[in-house]
This record gives sequence, C-alpha cells and structure tokens, in this order.
Amino acid sequence: AIPTASFTLPPTNCLTDPTCFTDASSFVNGTAACWNWSFGDNTNAIGTTVCHTYASAGTYQVTFTVCDNHGCTDDTTMPVTIYVKPTAIFSLNDSVVCANEPICATDVSTGNGDQLTTWSWDFGDGTTSNVQNPPCHLFPIPPAPSYQISLVVATQNGCVDSARRNVVVNEYPNADFTWSVVCEDEGMPLA
Repeated sequence: AIPTASFTLPPTNCLTDPTCFTDASSFVNGTAACWNWSFGDNTNAIGTTVCHTYASAGTYQVTFTVCDNHGCTDDTTMPVTIYVKPTAIFSLNDSVVCANEPICATDVSTGNGDQLTTWSWDFGDGTTSNVQNPPCHLFPIPPAPSYQISLVVATQNGCVDSARRNVVVNEYPNADFTWSVVCEDEGMPLA
C-alpha cells in the first residue's frame, strides 16, 4: 500500500511570521523516507516539519509529497491563506508629566486592509484596558521614575502587532517655607 500524505498547519498565518507545516502522513507498509514541500510561491523545502515565511499576503497552494522506503509516493495539496498584519500605533498627550497629571493614550493603529477587533493596553503599573481608546490614566503616587505603556492590537483573522512608549512621571515639588514674627521696621527672614 502506498503512504497517505497529510499535513497540518496553524489556523492563523500572518505575513512576516513563519508558517510551520508538520507531516501527519500514515504508512501501512514501510517507513517514511522522504518529505518534499512546495509552498506555492516557487520555493521548496525538505523535512518532516518545515517553516516558511511568505513575502506577500494571499492564498497559496501547498503541495506535500511523501515517499516510503519501498519508493511508493503520495502527495496532497492544501491552501494556506497568509493574512496581513496590523500596525499598532498610539499617541500620547505627553511623555513627561508630573504626578496627578493624566496621560491620555489614543489608538491610531491600522488593520492594513483587515479589521481590527481587539486592543490590549498595559500601562506598566498593573493597570490594563481592553477598549480602543482607554480613559486618561493617572499613575500611582509616589510614581516610579518611568513606565512603559504598551498596546497589542489584533485583526479579525488573528494577526497581531504591538507598540510601546515610555512615560516619565515626576513627583510634584513640595513647596515649603517657615517664617517668624518680626517688627514693622525689620526685614522678614524666609527659610
């Protein structure tokens, strides 16, 4: 009996990420002897598990051929769709603030032709948000010298991208003075 060629691939495949294909063939008589892959973009590979990074989004026909130690072969072809990745970008109202001054983050990400469906914010102080444009944020007092705000966006096809920005949070200066009672014609010493 000839082998039965079969392979698996991840459910989501995104541009610039490696797409990995794994042999799932069965052999009745004999053992596996060769594995040949054609990725549908004029590139090939050999091996039981191979990874390939596509140069552009689209649907490709991947052909996988196996052979056994008796020289019997089988092949199968399956489509793989490569989706565009989003571009995560956000703006801040400022990157250096004093304590008790809010930082406002605004999403300006793009799906690059695909619909954005999730936003995951992390303000670096344990505060997170899952809305596109979160409310302005106050950092705890006393603040750390800096915080890293990060945003991860995902498309309807499961492709993700992230962006990070650092924010410096300064403590307010503590204005303080002392005074003493003086007579009308004397200068007032301030300390």
